[in-house]
Amino acid sequence: MSLRIARSVQEIRFQYCQKSPASSGLKSFVQSKHAAIKKASPRLPVLVRESSSIRPRIVARFDYGNERSVFVDNLDEAAIEKKLQELLAHAESLPKSDESQS
Repeated sequence: MSLRIARSVQEIRFQYCQKSPASSGLKSFVQSKHAAIKKASPRLPVLVRESSSIRPRIVARFDYGNERSVFVDNLDEAAIEKKLQELLAHAESLPKSDESQS
């Protein structure tokens, strides 16, 4: 897994239900890829939120409080990785703070 994480990405959140079959792909993805994501950007907060009866989704927070999320119901790990890369690529189209540009 090679992730390119822009400096304007301030946080990544993985939210899923512990018991829902629709969340099993995201749960598996987090268990196997969390360390690689942290290694790619050690200072980036990567949060895992388990809640009952919630649709599985990935949320990215960018500079200036911009957030974007993508639902990943019933997707396998490969499809979730692709969705995460697309979500993180969105950072390129957003305004960047002075801290992100230096």
